[in-house]
Amino acid sequence: MLAALLAQGQAYAPPAPGKERMISAPAEGVAVVDGETLRLGTRVVRLVGVHVPVRDEHESCEQAHCAAREAAGAATKTLAELVRGRSVSCEVAGEDAM
Repeated sequence: MLAALLAQGQAYAPPAPGKERMISAPAEGVAVVDGETLRLGTRVVRLVGVHVPVRDEHESCEQAHCAAREAAGAATKTLAELVRGRSVSCEVAGEDAM
């Protein structure tokens, strides 16, 4: 089980009373959005405590940007390997406020 935020924007708010506390999807309903975000069925969740550099394909590849792009790609690949062929359940730790 993973702790996640319902992804709607950038700011964070604790879950509202009566809101979902768990989101699950069978293996065929799990997709990796990026190194810190999953799509579980129709819901998008951001993993708590995982912070991945933004992967900006349009920026010039200066050394720092190249390293961030490579780290973002590696995080996305690793998350995909972790969830491939598995059902996933996330405990909702809060919601993005936006």
